[in-house]
Amino acid sequence: MFAEASVKTGRTFFVTDKGQNGEWMKQGGFPGPVNEREFQLPLGTWPAEKKWKEVGAFNLLSCEQGLEGYGLYLGTQVLGWSLEEMQVLFAKMRLDMKNRKYHAYYPW
Repeated sequence: MFAEASVKTGRTFFVTDKGQNGEWMKQGGFPGPVNEREFQLPLGTWPAEKKWKEVGAFNLLSCEQGLEGYGLYLGTQVLGWSLEEMQVLFAKMRLDMKNRKYHAYYPW
């Protein structure tokens, strides 16, 4: 959905794509050394390690509560979906995010 909306609006949502952050900081005039580290941020409580289980729980809560803010405008105004279609999509997404069989994470 975000990829399709970014094409239609001519703006990318992949600002951390392809490890460009460090280079962008240098181009922006950041004077110091730029050190980059990538973390795998879990989504949900599936990790076995207590620390990452807690991180995943907070990440899940953040994502669940932010779904409408992330996608409602793009879905309805840019992609032409109805409000009802978006609500169904968000409900399905919430169920999938809570499914412990899916070991979802994203780089951070």
